[in-house]
Amino acid sequence: MAVILQQQFRNLVNNELTRLGWTRLRLAKEMGVHSGYVSNYLNGDKDPGDDVKEKFFRALGVQPRLTIEPIDIPQKITAAAS
Repeated sequence: MAVILQQQFRNLVNNELTRLGWTRLRLAKEMGVHSGYVSNYLNGDKDPGDDVKEKFFRALGVQPRLTIEPIDIPQKITAAAS
């Protein structure tokens, strides 16, 4: 689950960078950090905690929203569990 959330975080940030026309360097400047800090998280070298995610979101001017979606479970597994 944590891996999925980390990937979703990276996707969200990268999508916002594209939408805003920003580079990682611009994001780092907005956050007041070195560009390597941003790259470490967006490359998956480090997993951001909630405090780090908040820094990213504030700099981007977005607020995250938690959503859930049903997953497709193969019929065989569902039937076996009954």
